[in-house]
Parts: sequence; structure tokens; C-alpha cells
Amino acid sequence: MVYASHNMALCSQCYDCIKSCPGQALSVVEGVMYHSKNNCTLCENCTDVCDSNAIEVKI
Repeated sequence: MVYASHNMALCSQCYDCIKSCPGQALSVVEGVMYHSKNNCTLCENCTDVCDSNAIEVKI
């Protein structure tokens, strides 16, 4: 199972991860990060742009 693990305690809330996602797999609703497994392309752009290491893709 593929999913994005996001640690809001580490998040700087820049949301560069959301902006970098070509599949629009990431979203934030009321301060909670959501990951759509169906839209994820496993490109790991989200982890590459996260300076605070708050997000990682787990396979």
C-alpha cells in the first residue's frame, strides 16, 4: 500500500508539497493533510520540496 505520511508538528505550512504534486494527490482540510492514493504517481515530488521533512511517501 502506498501512502504519504505527513507530520503536522514538523510542517511549516508552506504547502509546497501540494503545489508540486502532478496528480493532485495531496490536500489540506481544516489543518489536516489528506493523501489520495488513487491520484498518487509515486513521483516523490512532495518529499523533495519539503524542507522540514514533514512528509514522506511510504511503499
